[in-house]
Amino acid sequence: MTLFGKLSSYDERSARLAGIGLMLLSIFMFSFGDALGKFLVATYSVGQLMWLRACAALLLLLPIIWRQRTEFSRIERPWLQLLRVLLSTLEVAAFFLATVYLPLADVITYYLASPIFVTALSGIVLGERVGWRRWTAILIGFGGVLIALRPSTQTVSWPALIALGGSLSFAFLMLITRSLRSTPDIVLTTTQFGGTSDLGTVFKVDSLGTVTPVHSFDGSLGYQPFAPLLRSGDGNLYGTTQMGGGYGTVYRLNPLTGTFTTLHAFSAANGEGRTPLGGLVDGGDGWLYGTTVLGGWGYGAVYRIDPATGAYAVVLRFGGSNGRMPSGNLVRGSDGWLYGTTRVGGATSNGIVYRLSFDTTAPTITSIVPSQAKLSATSKMVPITLSVAVTDNADAKPTCKITGVTANQAITGDWVITGDLGVSLRARRSGGADRVYTIAVQCADASGNTATGSTTVTIVK
Repeated sequence: MTLFGKLSSYDERSARLAGIGLMLLSIFMFSFGDALGKFLVATYSVGQLMWLRACAALLLLLPIIWRQRTEFSRIERPWLQLLRVLLSTLEVAAFFLATVYLPLADVITYYLASPIFVTALSGIVLGERVGWRRWTAILIGFGGVLIALRPSTQTVSWPALIALGGSLSFAFLMLITRSLRSTPDIVLTTTQFGGTSDLGTVFKVDSLGTVTPVHSFDGSLGYQPFAPLLRSGDGNLYGTTQMGGGYGTVYRLNPLTGTFTTLHAFSAANGEGRTPLGGLVDGGDGWLYGTTVLGGWGYGAVYRIDPATGAYAVVLRFGGSNGRMPSGNLVRGSDGWLYGTTRVGGATSNGIVYRLSFDTTAPTITSIVPSQAKLSATSKMVPITLSVAVTDNADAKPTCKITGVTANQAITGDWVITGDLGVSLRARRSGGADRVYTIAVQCADASGNTATGSTTVTIVK
């Protein structure tokens, strides 16, 4: 029995109502998935989203696949099934790629043309009868799409064409699915999510167009490379992977011998960057520089790495006000500075253009003053704000934040960091002795150089 085989025992009207209900539920789920995809595409690449989508679908389908595994021994028209897989992959990729550049509402409007394509082509491709009422509905729907899109030479762009191509692919996908209606449901559902889990490769192309693989990623040493490679003066190629190794990797590849070396695997520890979507640039100072879209202070980082030793350091952490989610390559200007962009953040939340110098001098903290240096023992939580005076030879406004609180007594649950320079302390003493809280502060300049300091707050009788 197929997934919906029980419907065969219902009368025609009940079956139609059940189909309408399932269709409405699927539309809701697809709409939720589309909105979630638009949100995630700001952080992850199209390839990552498709791979995660395929893995999630496989996990959900595995129990059903196992129970109905015998159905796969009699797949109907395998070449048509393969075409269906390719169309499904193309349609999903086009949708996610279009949402990178267009508002979600615009992309959905293009995809509203899919039912029109399906109805118009069902008579030609499937030989089904389409009456004048349905043709009238098609023309009205087409007019609605035109009104919503208001097509002109200004609105026709390659992202729009990608969305329209995805809409057409989806229409042909539905037509093929209809023609394969005798295929078991589980086979149709499973094959739709196949063919999207390639892990990436490095290849070379000669002047005749011959493509030769140099390295294939298997997942153990990073996978899903996205950014362009950097050819260094030492003859090696340097690149990044978005996934694997924890949260992406930096690697070195000898194009002559094929020797592959992982220089760094990103982690989530100690404010390190993670998920590099951009490639590397030679800073001219012996280091290679790159960006991560996540990590740092929550919204990405700029890092540098020694190509010879793999030594790694974070140069700049993004926290929101100074930009969020850098995803492209850095560019080295003729003035020696590195220039880059972020997708969002800044004063208007629409991204920033920034530059970095090769400043290696740490800021100087001249004073850290709490709003109250002494508190009476009332056992209440008291808010404290720090005023930090800091100077730097290259950055006019280094950023400072509280990194931790210690004391001369046990203070578990007696302190909470409430902001970059805000903390709440419990005004409590133990054993008849004054309690002295020590508040640690770190300040960083735009080049990632840091300095630390501390101040104290005393709880007296």
